[in-house]
Amino acid sequence: MTTENGADIELERSLEALNTINQDINLIVEQLIDEEAALHAKYELKKAPLYKKRQGVIAKIPKFWLTC
Repeated sequence: MTTENGADIELERSLEALNTINQDINLIVEQLIDEEAALHAKYELKKAPLYKKRQGVIAKIPKFWLTC
């Protein structure tokens, strides 16, 4: 049987373990956010020339944005 003092110690250890696990999860989430941002930037650079090309084509179509 656990005494009240022993239960408090066990509770404190459990809370510390949860805190450590949550910190590890947060590190992984931060890495994910960084990698997603880098991947997004990479593909935005790939799309940029196509947007410019599309802009040139759209400029040749009279009243394109009014009629689309």
